[in-house]
Amino acid sequence: MVGVAKGDRPNLEAHRIIWAMAKGRWSDKWIDHANGDPSDNRLENLREATPTQNNYNRAIQRNSRSGFKGVYRR
Repeated sequence: MVGVAKGDRPNLEAHRIIWAMAKGRWSDKWIDHANGDPSDNRLENLREATPTQNNYNRAIQRNSRSGFKGVYRR
């Protein structure tokens, strides 16, 4: 899932390059930072994930009134 940036250049992010160099292939899935820290690009912190799996380790939204992830008011 290498994105396309302005001017149709591939958007090669550091974690995707690290994954490809270590595994010998480009991932067709998302590369997730297991500890949620996007600056921690150690291989042991990177994993393939679906968009849903990637969202599991999101932080609680700043405007959350309940203090829980995924809880919303209708």
